[in-house]
Amino acid sequence: MLYESDDEDNKIDLLTETPTTEKNGVKIIVPVKYSDRHTFIESIKEQLAYFEGVYFDCGTEIKNDFQIIRHTDFQWSDLCPDNNMHLCLDNVYYPLDFTKLGISPLYFPIGLRFSLTDGIKPLLYLLH
Repeated sequence: MLYESDDEDNKIDLLTETPTTEKNGVKIIVPVKYSDRHTFIESIKEQLAYFEGVYFDCGTEIKNDFQIIRHTDFQWSDLCPDNNMHLCLDNVYYPLDFTKLGISPLYFPIGLRFSLTDGIKPLLYLLH
């Protein structure tokens, strides 16, 4: 469980642990109307682009051999559809609204890497 503690730090607590002989992982099935399929697939590409170990069963729209290249200060995923510079808070993608920032878009498809331990808290109204 992830939460903000009294000293305003982010904390993670393990809620439960059970020994098993099963493989690690969680299978999540999301029923989607056919008319929403394209939007849904583009959204999961965007939101899960920087997560390793995710397997997609969406037909041929998402290839599961996508690459994530990580460096100390930035990362790139060939799954991410954003061709502009963006932010990554841990593995979570956040687009930048260059108009609100008052600068020209930076057409470079990398995510600047930050961690929750850096003290950054996303203000979604500023980023999107």
